[in-house]
Amino acid sequence: MSSIEIVELAEVPEKKRVAVTGFAGAGSIGNTALMHMVRAEGYRQVAYVKGDMMPPLMILIQGEPNRGFRIYSDREDRHLLLVTEAMLSTGSAWAVGRELMEWLRKKGVDEIIALEGFPFSQASGRSFGFTTGGRDLEGVGVQPLSEGAIPGVNASLLEEAVRLDVDWTTVFVPTQVMGGVDYRGAADAVEVLNKMLGLGVDTEQLQVMSERMAKAARTMQQRQQKKGGLLDRIFPERDRRIAPD
Repeated sequence: MSSIEIVELAEVPEKKRVAVTGFAGAGSIGNTALMHMVRAEGYRQVAYVKGDMMPPLMILIQGEPNRGFRIYSDREDRHLLLVTEAMLSTGSAWAVGRELMEWLRKKGVDEIIALEGFPFSQASGRSFGFTTGGRDLEGVGVQPLSEGAIPGVNASLLEEAVRLDVDWTTVFVPTQVMGGVDYRGAADAVEVLNKMLGLGVDTEQLQVMSERMAKAARTMQQRQQKKGGLLDRIFPERDRRIAPD
């Protein structure tokens, strides 16, 4: 029989607090943003999720093996960060979401903020979002949406949040990166959380990584242009223009 268990590594006192989710998705924006906060601000891991419905995934963090679905807290126990790099199946996502919400409510969570990568043809420089609570999205630079879709564990959590009257906000961060990490998008996500939650997390390291990735991409493109296309490499001396009759 499939099971889900949330294992606490440290005491998580019951108090009014906000939970933030950063799960695997387009640009790996949510999990990258939250793990940056963990490292930059010294958040401590307080729990992890295990069970045979979870994908078999272990993550190396500072040379130590860690579970693929982790929960962190700040020093003041004001925020819980839920992070996973695993892609859960539909059936697992519903079960994990219900179990997580039950645990979060026991810990006093009355609001959830979810970070989502939003596939976009062009980087707009502005995030989008919606809220069921009283969050002033425009006041923190987030453009409200009236239509959209919530996938995965966040969908399950959102359904439970509506049922239990827990305030919910989703922040969609535009990204053109599908198969890698969008460090620029992760920085944007952290900046939104800074404004929403009154944080002061420095995003310089993410900005530097974004610039390095962009430079590496430009260098690769230039090298490919110098080498020419496939036919140029196979037939370097061949003129492929079709002469008129």
